[in-house]
Amino acid sequence: MELRAFKNPEDAASLITHIESVISNCVLMAEQCKKTGSNGGSLTLYNNRVLHTNNIILAGNKEQKMIFITHDNPNFIYSEDDELYKYSENWLDKLKSSGQLLSGSQNPNASDYFRTLHNKVEIAKKKIRGLISRDDEML
Repeated sequence: MELRAFKNPEDAASLITHIESVISNCVLMAEQCKKTGSNGGSLTLYNNRVLHTNNIILAGNKEQKMIFITHDNPNFIYSEDDELYKYSENWLDKLKSSGQLLSGSQNPNASDYFRTLHNKVEIAKKKIRGLISRDDEML
């Protein structure tokens, strides 16, 4: 908003509401160790700060293994190379072993993690409200 990225400041407030909804859904999935939606597959969620610098998606089943790597966002590189997939899978396994498990009900790591996210959203909401108020005063 400070950079005037939104024509209508209310759009930023609406976006925050959607972000809150996504976080609530993530909390639910982490607690239940299960994805929401039609398939409802199992989910194990970790927090590892090193991963924030990488955008890698591994997707696979018995017949096919794929890797997607963000390149010049929103573009990505896609590969079905077995060696690259195995290397990336091992790398992610190492990261998971050093990460914090967020899945499972009553998980203190998850409580701390999601509380931090909620706090960041609250700070953003206050900034947006302040900017909206400031814009209203200028009219």
